[in-house]
Amino acid sequence: MKILPARKEADEKIQRLNAGLEQLAMTDYLTSLYNRRYFMQRGAEEFKRARRNKQPLALLILDIDEFKKVNDTCGHEAGDIALQQVAAALKSSLREIDILGRMGGEEFAVLLPNTLSHAAVLLAERVQQIMASTSFEVPGASSTITITISIGVAAATNEMSDIDDMLRNADAAMYRAKYYGGNRVVQYEDVSGTHNGLPVRRF
Repeated sequence: MKILPARKEADEKIQRLNAGLEQLAMTDYLTSLYNRRYFMQRGAEEFKRARRNKQPLALLILDIDEFKKVNDTCGHEAGDIALQQVAAALKSSLREIDILGRMGGEEFAVLLPNTLSHAAVLLAERVQQIMASTSFEVPGASSTITITISIGVAAATNEMSDIDDMLRNADAAMYRAKYYGGNRVVQYEDVSGTHNGLPVRRF
């Protein structure tokens, strides 16, 4: 049966609209990164794949230091620009296979397939240094702004059951980085068992 041109055009338009809606459902509106929901979905898949293929897997949790102060002092537009700056720095530093998402607020996560812990730390340090040495302009402000980030690094282990375990460990390491003043990278292996009452969120 021959498809009429008008019918074909309508079908293609519907397909484009559906693809656009699907993209919106998985994307953070401000940074164009994956949103938390889609990151968790992809993370679960990558965790299972790494376990099945016996490949290393690493995770970074990043948080902008004193983000509330940026918003309060320079306005929410400055905060939005800061988030976009971090997103851009991460995008430029990652491979195509890496999975990058905004987890909410000023927090980001990066999943690094087939990556050992020490390589993940080197990447995290590079991103942290890029942000610390980058100034950006805010419309209407009299001077430029510099932001810093704290990063927690965790690697998948045989004792873990899912991606939530990796997130908990990376989050604990990130909190330790904050505890020591921020603008640094902390590996979970360096702080495991020594939280000293620091808060650890549950994913």
